[in-house]
Amino acid sequence: MLSPDYFYDYGAVTPFAGEYLHVSDFWSDAAYYLGIGNWVGVDNDPITDGMDFDTVYGLGLEDWIYPDLNARPILIDYYDEEVTPALRYASEYYRIVFSTVPWLELPDVGDDPNNAAYFLKKIHDYLMGDINVPPTITRAWSTLRVAFVGEEIGFKATAHDIDSEEEVSFEWRFSDSTTLTGASVDKAFDSPGVHNALLTVEDVDGEYTQVELSVVVVEPGDVVYVFDEDPDGDAGYQLSEALDVLEQGYVQIDSGLLVDDSTGLERFRVVWNCGEIGGLSDEECQVIARYLTNRGGLLLIGQEVMYSLESSVSDGLQFAADYLHVVDVEHDVGTAYVTGVEDSLISGVGRTDLVFPADYDDWTDSLTLDVMAKPVLMNDSDKPCALSFSGDGHRLVFMAVAFEALPTVVVVEGVARGDAPEPVPVIHRVVLLDNALKWLSKPEVTVTSPLEGELYVGTAPVLWEAVDALDEPLLIDLTYSNDGGLSWKHITVNEPNDGAYTWNLTSLPTSGAYFVRVIASKEGYAGYGDSEEFYVSVVGPNSLALGPNPASHWVNFFVNSTGGATIYVYDIAGRQVFSQALAAGESYFLWTLIDKGGRALPNGLYLCYSVTEDGVRSDIQRLVISR
Repeated sequence: MLSPDYFYDYGAVTPFAGEYLHVSDFWSDAAYYLGIGNWVGVDNDPITDGMDFDTVYGLGLEDWIYPDLNARPILIDYYDEEVTPALRYASEYYRIVFSTVPWLELPDVGDDPNNAAYFLKKIHDYLMGDINVPPTITRAWSTLRVAFVGEEIGFKATAHDIDSEEEVSFEWRFSDSTTLTGASVDKAFDSPGVHNALLTVEDVDGEYTQVELSVVVVEPGDVVYVFDEDPDGDAGYQLSEALDVLEQGYVQIDSGLLVDDSTGLERFRVVWNCGEIGGLSDEECQVIARYLTNRGGLLLIGQEVMYSLESSVSDGLQFAADYLHVVDVEHDVGTAYVTGVEDSLISGVGRTDLVFPADYDDWTDSLTLDVMAKPVLMNDSDKPCALSFSGDGHRLVFMAVAFEALPTVVVVEGVARGDAPEPVPVIHRVVLLDNALKWLSKPEVTVTSPLEGELYVGTAPVLWEAVDALDEPLLIDLTYSNDGGLSWKHITVNEPNDGAYTWNLTSLPTSGAYFVRVIASKEGYAGYGDSEEFYVSVVGPNSLALGPNPASHWVNFFVNSTGGATIYVYDIAGRQVFSQALAAGESYFLWTLIDKGGRALPNGLYLCYSVTEDGVRSDIQRLVISR
């Protein structure tokens, strides 16, 4: 494709240019502004290797085009190799050569390779001939799109090469300067932010294809801040400044990072600010629906969100009813002030006059809420312009009024103060944001019992501490897992948050390793904490249980015997390496994996059983020592 004026005419990288011409950016008529009248070929390029020609007329119509990851420049400026007016691209599906050099600028005559006929022949050979086509990356993905700092993320890809049955190589280059190889790698990042992974798949002949993945890495307790203002809108620093005043950590991202995948996002609070005139798209609505369905906590701000749902999103009003809990709206009524709602933990009693930033228009809406939503702010028509919803396992705060128009606040020693005393409490943006984020915070749960590595029989004390940022009342559910956390079964539900429960173990199905999860919920919005691994013995009379297994430093033995008993340990060759007598009434012994002489036993398989004082032997238990 030859088109000197394509980008001049369109003035932008069109979807066609991005997807099929493989141009990521451009500078129209760059040759004119940079004074370029000579182009040279790229060393070893199948089309232009060895070329070096002056343009015939020097019109300066050539653009500086920026090839995407998998396009290759074929002509460059001799003095600045970054400047290219032409590129090539090949895959197993199609090939293209795109040039902004006018054909009349190419010499008609001259020795090969510096003439138009030779250039055309080489283009033909590239497009129609037998070339080494770069590998095809079938799929590349990460197991998490949003992860904790230090949390391992799986980066995976599949690829093939149509030119060869030889294996292709995979190299991952990460934004923290580390490199890993292989089709599947695990990577953790030590700092918050947006991190990139550049995957290069290369065939045996050196041709390669690349793709870039991005992940969002967040500190525990921090928020994901989606700034989604329209390019023509006037919202700016106000919300991020308020987060800074609160010393609330956050990672700011573009919504596009979440459109195709938002795995892991539900573990973080999200602030999504559409600003003055920004709205939601179909794809963004899908992200929010998925996030709330997965039990997230969202603060959505935007005075034109409802307008965008009605005018631009398919079934947008149904989305508003299902996920924003708005059943009707009066658009753009505007408001001079807002008042709080007495029973709202987010606003409370208060009033404030709105002061809009320069060039910032007031498009405040009046909202009609469904029966489950609660008003947070009222406009000067005494109708809701902000709401909260708690249910279905998630929480939402939606503001159809400008956050940026609320007054600023100075925080001194943790106390929010306005510019001047008010007879009615003033609703400040920082205080409102602080309350909203606390309301969206899931309860924090710490489990202190059962104890790590302990062996329990009969009953086990479950002890915990569950706290909420706004001291909302909490209900407690207890669950357990005996398959390493793959599945959880109920112990009890709707317990008071008194920090203690005695768990009856006699009905458990098997002995072995267990975990307990304590779930604290407020109106169905829950946080949880897990115990460390512990062991349960569910054994009949005159039986032996042990754990952990495999053991690395110690093992717990439990003997269910009415009288005294002796524990015996044998190696795989049948030699007795250890024994321990238990008196009547003793049922528990911790063994540090030593033999009768006090020497550490080697790794391997050992056989254990107990014999009661009246001669009843238990079943043999297999124990693996693995240090």
